[in-house]
Order: sequence, then C-alpha cells, then structure tokens
Amino acid sequence: MEEATEKGKRYKPGENSYHEKKARTSLRWRDLTDMRKCIEIERTRTSTTFVYCYLTFPARAMSEKEKEMERVLNSYHMVSADKSECVLVLKELKRMERGRKAFRIVDGIVLEQTVHDVMLELENRAESMTAMIKAHEDRIKTIQQVLNIKKSL
Repeated sequence: MEEATEKGKRYKPGENSYHEKKARTSLRWRDLTDMRKCIEIERTRTSTTFVYCYLTFPARAMSEKEKEMERVLNSYHMVSADKSECVLVLKELKRMERGRKAFRIVDGIVLEQTVHDVMLELENRAESMTAMIKAHEDRIKTIQQVLNIKKSL
C-alpha cells in the first residue's frame, strides 16, 4: 500500500493513515453548543477543500424571518390600500365625461389633464399594483414555508 502525503506529512498505512483521517474529516461537523457554523471538509490526495456555511441560532434565525414576514406584510397592506384608493378614484372618474378637465397635484405642482388621461394612468397604476400584490403574496408563501420548516426542526 502506498503512503499518502498531505502538506509534507507522511501517513503510514495502519496508524493514522491518510484514508482513516479522510474518513473522519469528510463527515459534516456541527458545533452543537452554538449552532453557528457547519464545516464540511473534503480531503483528497491532490487538494483540500473547505466549505463553510454559517448558521445562526435557531431562535435568531426565526426572529429574522418573522421580521422579514412583518415587513413584507406591511408592504403588502400598503400596496393593497393604495390599489383600493386607485380603484375608488377610477370608479368615480368613470361617471364623469372623458373630455372634462382634471387637476392633479404632483410634487406641489398643479397639472391640468383630461379625465381620460388620468383614467389611463390610474388603470396602468392599478395593474402594476396587482402585479406587486401577487409578488408579495408569493414572497409571503415562501417565508411561511421556511418558517414551517424551521419550526418542524
């Protein structure tokens, strides 16, 4: 059986051989006291590869995901409230004549437009808000799945 060397050290077969050391170090190691890091070491004859993946405390990771969920929910409610206001204004504008003048205040400047132009802008805005709401719902579902997985562990 041939001897294997690692960084200038020689391992003889039988006593702390290279393959025995490889079997011990290629396993995934977890520091159970703080659950902060997980090191997977893969050793071969030609190279040594270290892969680090840092984990946080389960409670801390859970609270971070819960905070993220709260932020996404707040954003979701803000966008849905804006959309409902937009739909309400559209409903009122539909009862008016299309050529009638409408005045909007944008950044402190009064803009004169027709009702038809304002309706087109509001319809586009409502469609974009619908897409944003859909994206928020998808994000909420993924966060809930992550939280459910972490709670089950």
